[in-house]
Amino acid sequence: MRKGMEDPMAREAPIVRTKFVPPVPRKQFLKRPRLARVFEGIVLHPITILQAGPGYGKSTGLATYLADHRVPCFWYTVGETDSDPHAFVLHVVWAIRTARPSVGGRALALLEGDHDRSTRFAAVDSLVNDVLDHVTDDSVLVVDDYHLVSNAPEIDGLVEHLVDEMPPKLHLVLSTRKRPAFVSVARWRVKGELLEISEKDLAFTGDEIEALFQGPYGWAISREQVEVLSERTEGWIIALEMIWHGLRQGMALEDLLAGPPGTLQGVFEYLAAEVLAKQDDDVKEFLMDAAVLEELVPDACDHISDRKDSARIIERLEADGLFVYAAGAGTYRFHHLFREFLRGLARRDRERWQNGNRKAAQFYLSSGRPSLAVGHFLAAGDYESAASVLSGIAPDLVQRGMFDALVGWIGELPGPVLEAHPDLILRRADVHRLTSNYDDAVAWYSVANEIFERRGDRIGRSRALKGKAMVYLDTVQPAKSEALLKEALRMLPPDDTWERANLLRMMAENKTNQGQLSAAVKYAQAAERLIHHAIEDELDIRVQLRTGRLSAALESLKRKASEERADGLRPPRSHRETQLLLSLIYSLIGEGELATKCAEAGIQLGRDLKAPFVEAVGYMRLGHARQVAPAVFASAPLHAPVAGPASGSSLDAETCYRRALDIVDSIKVARGRAEPLMGLALLRASSGEAAEGERLAGEALDICRAAGDEWLAGFVQLGVGAGLASGGEDDRAAHWLEAAKRTFDECGDAYCSTVCDLWRTVLALRRRDERALGESLETLIESVHTHSYEFLFTRRTLFGPRDLGVLAPVLIEARHRGVDRDYVTWLRDATGLLNVDFHPGYTLHVRTLGPFRVYRGRQEISSREWQREKAKTLFQLLIVHRKGFLHKDQILEMLWPELEPDVASAHFKVVLNAMLNAIEPGRPARLAPFYVRREGPLYGLNPLSGYWVDADEFESLVAKATKLEPADRRGACELLRSALHLYQGDFLQDCLYEDWASVERERLFATYLRAAQRFAELLLDQGEIDECIHVCDEILAKDPCWEEAYRLLMRCYLSRRNRAMAVRTYERCAAALRAEMGVYPAPETARLLEKARLLSAF
Repeated sequence: MRKGMEDPMAREAPIVRTKFVPPVPRKQFLKRPRLARVFEGIVLHPITILQAGPGYGKSTGLATYLADHRVPCFWYTVGETDSDPHAFVLHVVWAIRTARPSVGGRALALLEGDHDRSTRFAAVDSLVNDVLDHVTDDSVLVVDDYHLVSNAPEIDGLVEHLVDEMPPKLHLVLSTRKRPAFVSVARWRVKGELLEISEKDLAFTGDEIEALFQGPYGWAISREQVEVLSERTEGWIIALEMIWHGLRQGMALEDLLAGPPGTLQGVFEYLAAEVLAKQDDDVKEFLMDAAVLEELVPDACDHISDRKDSARIIERLEADGLFVYAAGAGTYRFHHLFREFLRGLARRDRERWQNGNRKAAQFYLSSGRPSLAVGHFLAAGDYESAASVLSGIAPDLVQRGMFDALVGWIGELPGPVLEAHPDLILRRADVHRLTSNYDDAVAWYSVANEIFERRGDRIGRSRALKGKAMVYLDTVQPAKSEALLKEALRMLPPDDTWERANLLRMMAENKTNQGQLSAAVKYAQAAERLIHHAIEDELDIRVQLRTGRLSAALESLKRKASEERADGLRPPRSHRETQLLLSLIYSLIGEGELATKCAEAGIQLGRDLKAPFVEAVGYMRLGHARQVAPAVFASAPLHAPVAGPASGSSLDAETCYRRALDIVDSIKVARGRAEPLMGLALLRASSGEAAEGERLAGEALDICRAAGDEWLAGFVQLGVGAGLASGGEDDRAAHWLEAAKRTFDECGDAYCSTVCDLWRTVLALRRRDERALGESLETLIESVHTHSYEFLFTRRTLFGPRDLGVLAPVLIEARHRGVDRDYVTWLRDATGLLNVDFHPGYTLHVRTLGPFRVYRGRQEISSREWQREKAKTLFQLLIVHRKGFLHKDQILEMLWPELEPDVASAHFKVVLNAMLNAIEPGRPARLAPFYVRREGPLYGLNPLSGYWVDADEFESLVAKATKLEPADRRGACELLRSALHLYQGDFLQDCLYEDWASVERERLFATYLRAAQRFAELLLDQGEIDECIHVCDEILAKDPCWEEAYRLLMRCYLSRRNRAMAVRTYERCAAALRAEMGVYPAPETARLLEKARLLSAF
């Protein structure tokens, strides 16, 4: 929706206080000591999952236990409308706040301010802090009927977060019919934090059945009858209760037990029929009338049954225990099994069923609850009334993202009724479009257009054509939307200025997608003249983006992000989502971690809004972010060393692009393939796969041109051109970059045009093409200066060089040529090149952990290039002492201890020259080396040269993980995974017998062992048992006496109840410690062995 064009309907989720009232125990309730002992474990665990089917007395049994044992309780009964995460969190806060008014104030303030996902998690944190401060006794938070929100992944995430941060005095109970899909269950089990109560615990034993009948039911039965009851009902309380009602009505127990065998459901229906038959006619009539209602409110019951005594009858039914339960505040409900049974009977009298539903619909309409009225009109078969009401509330349902309900209701309307209400067809098409079901959306918009055309309804036709055009705007297919928008505008009367302005803005967006920015501006200005005020929305931001005004676009998006009040119930905005646009810009300006966070937020938003196309674009943008800031450092020369994100995501760029392609293919949006194909082309070309990169780029170009999107076509040309240039395919790169330069000059994109100039300058400098170099260099520096694109030289960007060292000679050349002297001086200072006269044009990447390798940029230095083994050894010596300088005499003593000083000095001179030729083969004569500094007799690596050593990166990642862990354990886990990936072997393993390398080797090895152990501990905490076992095995392969790894393995096997493997692991540990160190395992390890021995074998 465009700001300024429509007024969004933001609504707070209503708080229903009856949801905070626990069920009231009935008089016939049996105290069950066995079950009470099970419930006693609730206050010993942070979380309890109480899972059982209907009719097992979950809620009543739990509420009674808590009341009888005076356990402070906060109760929340989930409703069918609570699957919105915001509504769920609000109710959780109010459930506690209702009993403890001092708790939850700050959380509510947060929830009233913003409605995004991060705010909800912050509200949970605030609630946890309040509970910690104000709840001093063991208290229980019960979330009843949790299964009603089991299809909302964010709610599961919020609950898991609550459990992980749970104050020690608060204990959560989830009462549910089906098991929640929590990812943390395994970890909770391992740590002993989870209590699981099942149907088996709730079912009545034979002794309890006997006590129930002879006690609360007041009915003596024999032991043989108890056994038969136990066998037939399996301890199902609802069936036992039905049998008791039958006995009260005069039926013989033998007759009740002689009913149809079947399932437990069949037993219930048989017994319910027998019990109902014994009721007074007046009660039967009331039950048949009230069966149409979801909740029993006396006023609604009176209206439906044309009586005035509904309150009296409901109270009597509740007192008699006839499956009517108080829900609080004068509201009651049937047991759901009994309600469905009654409805089955009521539907047999079709006229009565329809009249009852029609009266219920009228009652809810008059009470201001039209959504409930729709369901009753449909049940009554009054489709015209249902359609009329639905037409009125459909816009609000779409705006709030209630797509399933809307499509479900529309789907129940017969064809002729739907044709009489084509606005509902439009709404159905809107839902298909907003959920990325684009083919169906186009089909339904076309149906609506045909109906409006037959009616001669030009405004209706305009709406249908506009909707169809929106499909192509959402999927960026400007060639298909242009004619539709013009026709929609032609259908509108001249005085409908607001809608005409809306269409003009859409036409401006379409021109933006075509790269015709001057035409886009004209349409936008025409729209503003119509409504007499300026408009700022995604269109302006996308124009800024496509014209290279990245700073302005970024500021607008930041402001927009802070102003948005997205409550999770709103229509998606396709590729226009703020987080998706932010991620793209951050990738273009080299802010990889921010790009990653925004892309991940976009992916989550797509899932929350059930919008696959939004999710797909999120993966495209995450792929771009990964190219700027890789999560795992598989290859230093191909992927510059940057810190991995703390977001917890470890997908590489290719995986992200492939996921995006899978999604757009599944929703049949061919246009959506262009951007991920562009990303793959860039990735392949920069990795040396030139032909594959060009093939992917060709496919992407065909898609862009078929869609009429020239700007994205330029993106593709630039992407593959930059990749080829990074991969050393200069001639191929030049062709693509020239084409991209022409495209962006025509589109008016200053940023992408500047990046083209950047690469053209690099290529000209490599070829020493003086004419091309002079022209492109001046153009480049002028554009960077004019538009403040300095980040192109200081940060790795999406289309910039993978190795920023490539750009150093460009600035040195600019200084030599006197291009914009003051600005170039400032740039050289910002890049650490102020006093540098020579730079080799690449970064040295050094692999020391495992096989020793050195890369000049992406090219590995071969053994032949070192010329002498001692040249490589000298470089290794400098790497060991890279934090300082070595005196020449120290070097001679370490490398040639057996030679006389003058002889060793002569060898040193030759070896030093060979080493410098290997790492800087193109350095002009008489110029000082760049990567090695000499200060008199002192030699060392230049600390300002930007060289990269895997050992430094390894230690940096471990340190960052340690710092991050208290706030983000998953993020710390990902950083440790990246660090351990770097540790491919011992430091300088081909120098094992050199004393000068041993101290550094041992220090790094100790860091590895501690980091690997901590990584394994985090994996175990997260329930990642297989990976934890793998990491422990790797630790023990390197150090067979690392006892902590054995203990972690034993804990893994114990969590799986694998007694044999736990014992075997202990035996391995004991044998290794005796053989290597002559000691026994520590007491902590021995305790785990004892635990394993006590564990049952199954």
